[in-house]
This record gives sequence, C-alpha cells and structure tokens, in this order.
Amino acid sequence: MSRGPPAARVGPFIDQLLSVDSAENQRAFLGALGAFDMAAIDRHGKAWIAITPAQQDALLRDASTADEKTSAFRAHFQNLKDWIAGAYYSSETGMRELGWDGNVVHAQLPGCTHPGGHQA
Repeated sequence: MSRGPPAARVGPFIDQLLSVDSAENQRAFLGALGAFDMAAIDRHGKAWIAITPAQQDALLRDASTADEKTSAFRAHFQNLKDWIAGAYYSSETGMRELGWDGNVVHAQLPGCTHPGGHQA
C-alpha cells in the first residue's frame, strides 16, 4: 500500500490551494520549486525530476541544514515543507497518522481526562 504525500494526493491539493491563493504566494511557491530544479541542474546537470532519489535527498538535506538567516535555499525549502506538511496533515492519511480514528464526535476529547471535564 502506498503511503505518504503521493497517496494522500498532496500535490493536487496544493494545486487547488494555490489556485485561489495570492499571486505573491503562487510566485513564492513556484520560485521554491525552481530553486530546487536549479540546484539539481547546478550539481548534477539534470532537472530535479531526473536526478536519483539519493541525489534529491542530499539536496533536501543541504537545504534543510543551511543557515536560516542567510540562505535563500533554506527559505525555499521551508516554504515547500510548510505547504507539503500542511496539506499532508490535512488529509485523511495524515490525520490518521496523527491518531485520528475516523470519529467526528467523541464523548470526551481523547487524551484530555483532567478532573472536572469540559462542561459548557
């Protein structure tokens, strides 16, 4: 069984979100994708989609560990990470990974069993 962002259809969901988002956020997202494409071309002579998973991992590791205050590459990484994580954990797959059991209503909030309860 496939897992993770592809199984959760994160890509199409982000496309839908961006289609109604601001032009500034759309440009920033596309700029971040372009930054990873350019990094792949600079380092490996091929676009992101054409490099190996190990090469992709290495570029992601470099971006994620770059200095936050001085690295545009780190900022692009963070932008993409925020979009992908937000979309994934909004999906049923992501919510189940976080412990959601499919119930919409609970008699009490799971994990919240302090004395006194939650009376209205």
